[in-house]
Amino acid sequence: MKRRWMLLVCSLAAGCAVGPKYRRPDVEVPPAPFATEASGTFQTFGDLRWFEVFKDEALLDLIKTATSENFDVRIAANRMLQAEQQVRIARGDELPAVEASFAPQRGITTLSALNQGTRAKPISTYTVAGSTAWEVDLWGKLRKQTEAARATYLAAKENRDLVRQSLVITLAQVYISLRELDAELDIARRTLDANRESLTLVQVREQGGVANRVDVQ
Repeated sequence: MKRRWMLLVCSLAAGCAVGPKYRRPDVEVPPAPFATEASGTFQTFGDLRWFEVFKDEALLDLIKTATSENFDVRIAANRMLQAEQQVRIARGDELPAVEASFAPQRGITTLSALNQGTRAKPISTYTVAGSTAWEVDLWGKLRKQTEAARATYLAAKENRDLVRQSLVITLAQVYISLRELDAELDIARRTLDANRESLTLVQVREQGGVANRVDVQ
């Protein structure tokens, strides 16, 4: 009877876990505005990669340089790598830990010195030791630690993507604004050249007596 009670208690203890089980909340997501139901694929403008959106070679080169050399992107990427290593460490805690050591030694043993005296010769000895330890995750603590580390890694990955996305968007906006200003400057220069040609024509007409000084002014 006692054995049955012990088995029941162990079964109940093994089924328990530290903290409630995470359940992803239900979020109502609106349908994609550019979804193509005929093809069965749903893709929006935000799903496209930046090198599929921008076709300007100069802008593409600037984005490639910025994403590889920007310090904010590097910091976010390093944090993601650190979080990934923490996941591996947390997952490793669930596995048995095995340690082994090997220690070679060379010298004259006490027994040889007593028996042979000065004729004793040094000998080589080798010591091999090993140990194994395994923490039984009875209450689910290690599993929860792994889940928390994985959630931290996913958050770091999303943060890296957000930093990179913000960098690309900002760079593209500044580049497009600069190209717009260059176009406006080019239009202003051509307008100035056209006005100068008109002024020259009116001056010639004024010198020939066809136009007056008011037209030149």
